[in-house]
Amino acid sequence: MSEEWGISRVGKLEVEVGETLQEAIIRLQILPLPPVAWTDCFLQTVRGHQVTITGTETHPDKIEAVARPAEVEDVVGRIDSAIENANAYVKKVVHSRRQAAGRDVKSAEADERQKLQAELD
Repeated sequence: MSEEWGISRVGKLEVEVGETLQEAIIRLQILPLPPVAWTDCFLQTVRGHQVTITGTETHPDKIEAVARPAEVEDVVGRIDSAIENANAYVKKVVHSRRQAAGRDVKSAEADERQKLQAELD
């Protein structure tokens, strides 16, 4: 995973007014397919932003949210914020795991050198 990795919105944002005219359904797509940690963080963040997500289980790359028609722009901004937050979380988690894995490899190499040195002594 490169430093430039991240989930982002792609394609056209769809907004459909609901049957009662009191709600709008916002549909957007994200790519690449998100890992589970990203999805968990994203869903927690949008809940914290008080955004109702109605669809992601069947297609994790497609997000559907509900808002009042006058609040669509605000809700899309909150979704974008949640996407950025989840990207930062995944980058941090992956980076810390890589560092830990690097330390494990270095420790194993040091142990191996000590064993070899002990055999030579």
